[in-house]
Amino acid sequence: MLAQGAPDKPIQPIDVRDVATFALDQGAGERGGAYNCVAPVGRETMGGLLTACVLATGSVAQLAWAPDKLHQSCARQVDGCRPRDHDGHLGLRPAAEQGEGS
Repeated sequence: MLAQGAPDKPIQPIDVRDVATFALDQGAGERGGAYNCVAPVGRETMGGLLTACVLATGSVAQLAWAPDKLHQSCARQVDGCRPRDHDGHLGLRPAAEQGEGS
């Protein structure tokens, strides 16, 4: 499986179900404030996430790491995708922007 970037690239994953539960609990307790709801920087990696996905699905996929520039180039070739934004996120165009037959 083609994997983007380097396996040691830090990520900050979050399960939105956990955030929803947390937010509801805070609201029910009438507590407010600012909270950091993501994993600490550097604790999780893209390699760890993708390896966990392979294991969880019982797949026999082997991760093949490719540079970000290759993914950016390929993304431009895929219908409905834009190059990455300034934060490195790949954006999908809304259907209204794609037009007929795109």
